[in-house]
Amino acid sequence: MKKQLAVISVLLTCAVCHAQNTLWGEVSFLEKADYFWSVSRFSDDHEIVGAAIDSASVYYSKAIESGTVREDLLPSVYLRLGYCHAMHGRFTESVRWNLLRLKNISEKYGEDSPEYAYSLLSIANVYSLAGDADRAEALMEAALSVYGKSGAGPFNGADTIARIDFLKTRINIKCERQKVRSAIRDAKEAVRLVGDYYGKSSQQYADEVLVLSALYGAMDYDPLAIKWASEAYDSYAVGVMKRFSTMSDDARRRYWNYASGYFHRIAKEGSPEIAYNSVLFSKGILLNTARAYTEFLYANADSTIMEDYRRMNSIIVSGKDDSVADSLDQVIMRKLAAKGAIFSPDKYDDLNVSWEDVRSCLEDDDLAIEFFSADSGYYALLLKRRWNKPLLIDLPDNYYFNGTMDGKFRQILKESGITDGSIGRFKDIDSALTDKRAAVYIGKSIWCKRIRRHFPKTSEGRIFVSPDEKLNFIGMEYLPFSDKMQDPESQIYCLSDIYPVYRLSSTRELVSEKRKHDSSVVAGLYGSPDFARPTSVVNRLASEAGGGNRRLADKVFENMLELNSGNKRYMAQVPYLPAAVREVHGIDSILAKTGATVHIFTGRYASEPVFRIASGNENIIHLATHGYYRSLLEISEDSDPVSDSDLMSRSGLMMAGAIRSGRDGKDDGIMTSGEIASMDLRSADMVVLSACNTGSGYIADDGIYGLQRAFKMAGARSIIVSLRKIADEPAEFMMRTFYQNRYLLGMSKYDAFMGAVRAMRNTEKWSAPDYWTSFILIDPDIQ
Repeated sequence: MKKQLAVISVLLTCAVCHAQNTLWGEVSFLEKADYFWSVSRFSDDHEIVGAAIDSASVYYSKAIESGTVREDLLPSVYLRLGYCHAMHGRFTESVRWNLLRLKNISEKYGEDSPEYAYSLLSIANVYSLAGDADRAEALMEAALSVYGKSGAGPFNGADTIARIDFLKTRINIKCERQKVRSAIRDAKEAVRLVGDYYGKSSQQYADEVLVLSALYGAMDYDPLAIKWASEAYDSYAVGVMKRFSTMSDDARRRYWNYASGYFHRIAKEGSPEIAYNSVLFSKGILLNTARAYTEFLYANADSTIMEDYRRMNSIIVSGKDDSVADSLDQVIMRKLAAKGAIFSPDKYDDLNVSWEDVRSCLEDDDLAIEFFSADSGYYALLLKRRWNKPLLIDLPDNYYFNGTMDGKFRQILKESGITDGSIGRFKDIDSALTDKRAAVYIGKSIWCKRIRRHFPKTSEGRIFVSPDEKLNFIGMEYLPFSDKMQDPESQIYCLSDIYPVYRLSSTRELVSEKRKHDSSVVAGLYGSPDFARPTSVVNRLASEAGGGNRRLADKVFENMLELNSGNKRYMAQVPYLPAAVREVHGIDSILAKTGATVHIFTGRYASEPVFRIASGNENIIHLATHGYYRSLLEISEDSDPVSDSDLMSRSGLMMAGAIRSGRDGKDDGIMTSGEIASMDLRSADMVVLSACNTGSGYIADDGIYGLQRAFKMAGARSIIVSLRKIADEPAEFMMRTFYQNRYLLGMSKYDAFMGAVRAMRNTEKWSAPDYWTSFILIDPDIQ
């Protein structure tokens, strides 16, 4: 019970701090302090929280030292600084700053004022958190005495905030003295007051309800604990959706950076049912809200509003001024509101999926797995059709998934018999998967015994898996998982050899994957661009291409001859892809047999302008070119600050004219993820990115910022991406086999893809894992 009561103390601190959140004004040190304070409140990473609180303390102190804090703000700054130290466990420092506040209040208002009493109450709360219940109670009684003289305070209700804080402090004291039943009574009253004062969709209400839930849990009253935890989750989720309905896209991103930690916390600490709902809600929330908003916009906007929308996207892509784009977003929302069109994200089915909805879509032998990260660790939520609730599992050996080859992981590989020289080849966890013995050990960690025991009983059972954070960069479907399959000299068996393993952006896709597409196939095949073609020439040729309505096969060999005699220096930097030409023409010959409409764009015609014009009407988009991704390390070396839009510019695809481009932003031959995200690709049922590193990206609270997010944002359904650098010829073999399986043999997307993977494994030339584990299929249709 002591551990649970300690958690309650932390929850109370969060609730108190949030209730006293203040808008500081235009003072830089205070703004920075407030930012770091927000990070400390909502991050679920202990190291980040510690660093953020330290930074907040530094900036609050600098604000005071600089003498720029207005006199009327000083008490609030002292209070905030005191709470920063309290959250970090530095209670002596916290008391010192609170005493400075008390002195300031005494000089300004006197020792008989409600403000003075409130300051005493704040110090009492610090002592209660420090475990000094006697001193805390004495200060609380002193505060009550002053409140009684002033006719204000907790007892007569004249100061509701003081009354709420009084109850929270007394709850802490009662918890310290193991008087949980009495604390529950106070917590109920605090919930009522907070609900009346802040509203039941406020975070303050959710925080206070979570305290009540934890108290019931400490008493082993599980039904009531679950009931109130569910109330807290529902309250907060509704509050987020209400805020999102009136926010611009940029404001949503900023708010979610602030608020996402709550859902990480509830996923780890709440009941399995609430945890699953929390993961369903939070995973990809910004992406799904943006898609819902786009659908709303297309359904309600007139030509004037759509022009504003195009201007806004153009500004975002250029990266010139995010504030202008944000203002345009607000203008668009006001114009839509004037037409009677109000965006309500909670009305969209994709944003209102529960674990029961997912369960209803499973067959008897299926297994759904939602991975999520919290507190620098990884967890799995398992769900089967006949279960009355999900199962929460923490993954062992979480150090495997930090993306680096740290000493502990190297030792594990040594124990498996891998030499130091072989280990040196591995740059990250994914590259280690190309070694049979390493793959076995990593597989045993992810597909641990606690998960394996719930695998389907037969090979007919399906596994639906949704990765999170760095697990997105691991070919989990290719990992060995059985203790009987550890012979390093034998053929590698992987999970997908035994069961159908569907990789989903969220198991929510099981419920929302009902989207239908036209039966007629219109394919756009973009391959082996002329990277050295100047952009101005490309733009002219785009208009000549007439939007991709003309076959351009006769231009291919001409382009190849031009490139061979072209600038050798440029070609050394970005090599030409001869197999990509064969790849798209091979796919064309396959699709032609089905009666599909096919547009081929190679060489100079595989350009940004052509893609913009043609892709919107294509339900198959195939890009065989160079992909790129700039890591966070590379980004950190830049002098400019990194924004969300900037992160989406750090990955993309190279199109015609990329090398000689003047980098003029739009149509410069570098098609960034941000540019793709602004396009309308809602017709695209299948996007295939036959290029290097197209599955890479920056990990954020809302998922991976990269090409897969870009195409999803634009409206694409299913996507094939690569996890690493790929060679030209094996990529051609893989893709041609996939299209043969899908469109000539009539296989599903999943069966066609896995059939192509097995074909590579069975071909001696491409049987090494480095080849056939390179590609993954995201969000296939569920059969």
